[in-house]
Amino acid sequence: MRPRARLDRTLLAILVVAAILRLAWGLWAATVTPGDPITAGDDYSYWYYGRAFAAGEGYIGYTTGTPTSYYPVGYPALLAGTFWLADHTPLPGGDADVVAVLHAVLGTATVFFTYLIGRSIGGRRLGLVAAALVAVWPNLVLYTPTFALEPAFLAASTAALAVAASHDWSAGPPSLRRSAAFGLVLGISVVIRPFSLPFLLAFAVAIAATRVGWRTVARCTGVAAAVVVLLLVPWTVRNAMALDAFVPVSTNLGDTACMARSPDSNGSFAFSAHEWCADPDLPEVERNRANLRLAFRFVREHPVIEARLIGQRFRLMMSHDHSGLEENEAVRDRDRFLGGARRAVTTVADAWFAVVMVAAAVGLVLLARGWRRFPARAVVVVSALALVVIPSLLWGNPRFHVPLAPLAAVLGATLVVRPWTSSTSSVAATEPMPRSMSRA
Repeated sequence: MRPRARLDRTLLAILVVAAILRLAWGLWAATVTPGDPITAGDDYSYWYYGRAFAAGEGYIGYTTGTPTSYYPVGYPALLAGTFWLADHTPLPGGDADVVAVLHAVLGTATVFFTYLIGRSIGGRRLGLVAAALVAVWPNLVLYTPTFALEPAFLAASTAALAVAASHDWSAGPPSLRRSAAFGLVLGISVVIRPFSLPFLLAFAVAIAATRVGWRTVARCTGVAAAVVVLLLVPWTVRNAMALDAFVPVSTNLGDTACMARSPDSNGSFAFSAHEWCADPDLPEVERNRANLRLAFRFVREHPVIEARLIGQRFRLMMSHDHSGLEENEAVRDRDRFLGGARRAVTTVADAWFAVVMVAAAVGLVLLARGWRRFPARAVVVVSALALVVIPSLLWGNPRFHVPLAPLAAVLGATLVVRPWTSSTSSVAATEPMPRSMSRA
């Protein structure tokens, strides 16, 4: 008879703390829905389209009255399902409360997935330290009552990495079934925000580290990529019918790419109406394509300026870590904290971020040195680098570094629990993983 799985009480306690912090802050701070698209920005759009989907109205632009695909459909669709469920059940509270609870659940799930990733590269103790860091990470808690997509993307992206990293890499490359499972969860994260698409490269590098040959690398990675593509097919078909164009995800990449590309840009947000972007009155699809061409042209013709802008975007992206509070304040159109209380929260959040990121930078260098022997490390290291590089090529926004937080926690935790001191596999250095997580 197989022994009953032992309950990890420490992990359970961490998850309970994560849930309580998010529910307490979320339900206290969640007061109203976004009321102004100018003040609330993307949060208003996500809420509006989520409500429209729930009402069966389709994806129709609220400024144009015509079909749109400006934002990736994943997060509005998730909100729509949540709103529909709340509308058809006796759940108490309004949209703000419902979304706060949804984000608390997603945030707690992110803590669990972080544990799985950390355990995969350094054993149970490293996983627990990383999970604890994410559980009480100030900015991640602050995002709970917002209508921003960060909590949803964090849960989906860390789930995908957990599927990849928790494979028993000492037994060889992952099976096609696990590769498909990775592609399935990765595809869900991509339809929320495409930042996670380079995780396919991390998966391929990890497989290559097992020295099984390029055919196996191509086969496993190809299966994962094929599943991602299959998940994008329905939305691509919808866009082909509604917009008469090939749009697999969204049409906002062009605006995002060109807004911070001009000789006088400082890398920050700018409306894509300046002379280095296309005419903002162009139809959505045409403007997206034109802005992408102009962005590539700018990089080609101004390489020195582009190099400077990359540094400025990175600096702006890492400038602070209280964007969750700012998102909350934008929705409510007022400061949620006044005077010294607000300064204390932002100071603690920014200090926490600075300390963990310094530790993560050191941990990344140390883990990268052993990726050939421990392929799970390649999953984490390459994915973390991708989450730094992609936003640096767009525009400088502190929100863009938020998806890096769980991996930064894992990397930083390696300075507390040092897996490179073991002469055996990172996972084998501790208790064996459950069979369901170690093999496909």
